[in-house]
Amino acid sequence: MKVSALLLCFLPALATATATGCALTSKSAPIDIRYFTLDDGAPVAAAPATAPGTAAGKKLRLGTVTAAAHLHERMVYRDSPVELGYHERARWSERPDAYVRRALSRALFQERGVEQVLSGGGHVIDVDLLALDEFTGDSPKARLTVAFSLHDDERVLLESTVSVEKPIAKQDDAPAAVEAFREALREAIAKVADQTVAKLEVTPNPAEGAASASGGSALQDGAASSNANDTCANLKGAELLRCKKKRIDPSTSPKGH
Repeated sequence: MKVSALLLCFLPALATATATGCALTSKSAPIDIRYFTLDDGAPVAAAPATAPGTAAGKKLRLGTVTAAAHLHERMVYRDSPVELGYHERARWSERPDAYVRRALSRALFQERGVEQVLSGGGHVIDVDLLALDEFTGDSPKARLTVAFSLHDDERVLLESTVSVEKPIAKQDDAPAAVEAFREALREAIAKVADQTVAKLEVTPNPAEGAASASGGSALQDGAASSNANDTCANLKGAELLRCKKKRIDPSTSPKGH
């Protein structure tokens, strides 16, 4: 009788332990991840060579394109202006700044005729993606915000922030949100490109300004220096310095030479 009573006491605990063990060892269903892209695959419409409003002949280098620390592969949503979260299943197929870089490159260099340079001095545009957020609620919307700076080696020519909001057609629907983000990206990049082109049209290329100011004197000085080096090649020390100075500056040459 006592043994039966003890078994009755331990049976509930045993049942609980068995259920817990099954829960711990069972395999949970994998999360079904969905990947989305902001590239729409639309063909590029090249700007005509004589079209007004383009920056033909203007040179520009696409500098850094970065994104805020909270923007990476997981798609972001906001329940309020001060709180954000990440969708569990929705992912971007690339980091968002990659979409911005390709869209800006296409808008500037293919559609608006700006000449792209890859190195050296000149004008540079840097871009920072600040927001790519889905606002949830009764009126869902997508917000995209970019800050950009157009500068050369010495000064900032243009600095601005562009923010675009687009309504999301269907609540709690990832494809509808992505379509809204695509529209926002196209509009924001178009504004950045138009502002950049407008500034470039009234600003000379730095290389052109430098060449005009020098009037070829740099080339002449270089040639004189080269000739001086050849003539004074066998001299050393102070004699070498005096020889070069006489060759480059005629005012220091002895009379009668």
